Amino acid sequence: NDPDITFNVGDQITFSVNASGHPFYLKTVAGTGTGNLISGVTNNGTDNGNVVWTPNSAGTYYYQCSLHSGMVGKIIIKNISESTFNNAGGDNLWSNAANWSAGIPNVDTAKIIVDADLIVDSNKTVAQIKTNNATSSDSVTITANNDATLTVTGAGVTQPIQNNKSAGSFVFNLPVIFDSEGATETLRFNSGADQSITFSSSLTLNDPLTVSGVNKNHDLNLNGSLLGSANLIFGAKTQANFGTAYDGSSYEGTLTTAGGGGTSN
Repeated sequence: NDPDITFNVGDQITFSVNASGHPFYLKTVAGTGTGNLISGVTNNGTDNGNVVWTPNSAGTYYYQCSLHSGMVGKIIIKNISESTFNNAGGDNLWSNAANWSAGIPNVDTAKIIVDADLIVDSNKTVAQIKTNNATSSDSVTITANNDATLTVTGAGVTQPIQNNKSAGSFVFNLPVIFDSEGATETLRFNSGADQSITFSSSLTLNDPLTVSGVNKNHDLNLNGSLLGSANLIFGAKTQANFGTAYDGSSYEGTLTTAGGGGTSN
């Protein structure tokens, strides 16, 4: 009766041990003795008390009695690379696992869908952030507390920021940093009607970002600070609006246009 058990990177796992004479260890390799211990475990080796561990990397680990080789089981730790923020927990916090369809994203290459207003409560990095036409609210706003920032890398995707909700409003009311390692990526309006994406705090461009849409009613609203040194490129069917709070005084990049001519843009 030593089942395999599965958790995610970043979960706090508590084993409540009551097994006199059977020291309970968390290990990287199965086997008796006290070698191959996992680092960062509280109370590792007790036979009566709580053993607590928060894994920070994916892999297969073991719980093991140090005296009996047959008393052993696997602990499988997984990364969460795709998840939807649905606010099922009701407090809008990124840090509440109940708010995510598949748990809290825990890798910098994560691709996430935001269906409801989201509060980022510590600095986060993702590859892609987007809304969904079928499930997202008509208006989705991302804010922050604890002075948190959101970094978007575009790792493994070509459209790191997407509004896919028809006539939907997608608002970033927190500092956003765009930091891509590849070619120029695209902020994309992917559906119909009058969609909008708004940056009302700051947008920092460390790498070039192209904006494009599927029709001419799409609004990119820059209502805060534009920072960084990479180009912001207005591509096909983009309407860019610079609000009264726009501040480009520290921006070292270039605003450029690209794409077709005539009625196409």
